[in-house]
Amino acid sequence: KLDRMTISCEIQPMMFAVPDPHVAGPFEAFDAIWFDSGDFSDWWNGGWRYETYLSQEFPGYLEERFGARTDKWGRATVGYSTGGWGAAVVALRNPDRFGATVPMSAILSLRYQGGTPYKTPDEQPYWTDPTQPFLSQNIFTALAVHGFLDALGPDLENWKAHNPADIAAGMTDADFAGNIFMAAGDSDHFQLVSHMRDMQRIFDARGVRYWALHSADGPHREAFWRPVLDIALPFLSRAFRGEPQPPLTQTAISPP
Repeated sequence: KLDRMTISCEIQPMMFAVPDPHVAGPFEAFDAIWFDSGDFSDWWNGGWRYETYLSQEFPGYLEERFGARTDKWGRATVGYSTGGWGAAVVALRNPDRFGATVPMSAILSLRYQGGTPYKTPDEQPYWTDPTQPFLSQNIFTALAVHGFLDALGPDLENWKAHNPADIAAGMTDADFAGNIFMAAGDSDHFQLVSHMRDMQRIFDARGVRYWALHSADGPHREAFWRPVLDIALPFLSRAFRGEPQPPLTQTAISPP
């Protein structure tokens, strides 16, 4: 399908690179996802340095070995679920290194506990103590967020520094020039559409342009993410060419 989209000029030729820290086996991968969710940050205790690898070392390798572009507008991050948090946090923390990001069904507001339907922080304040059990909209999200403790530690300020919603509160539109595309659905059992709504609230207040696809039928699985990628690839192609993003016209995804 990528070949067809490229040949038809629907997208421009682009390089896809998929680094994966879960290389030790299926059990270790499960443990890393659920109990060590910070696979995309430099750990607070001096342990793993995932963000340094993903934002500097790995792009440098692609540039040297494969001739990848060296400017921020030639790089983007894409991910889903916890990887969607990684895509967002690596890009938003390194706007000098990345010019676009596509987080799908992502944990975008680590401190959100408002549940579903979406509640603003005025209605339900963010939690403020990382050492206490997290309130959340459901046990699945609470467990996933709790897994960030190993990576982010007990300091609230470090959580804020790695929370896309907190980072967004200090962004300007010039950082990504409209090249932010979020997607989530109501059928997601993690109910992460509320996280996307929180980001939308902040971006709107900051005047930051973005795309947000809210699908009434968007489960937390590949059947949702694959159709979203069909929209995301032309989106990224425009970003790489430096073209302005048109208004998002598609308002739903119908997974097969």
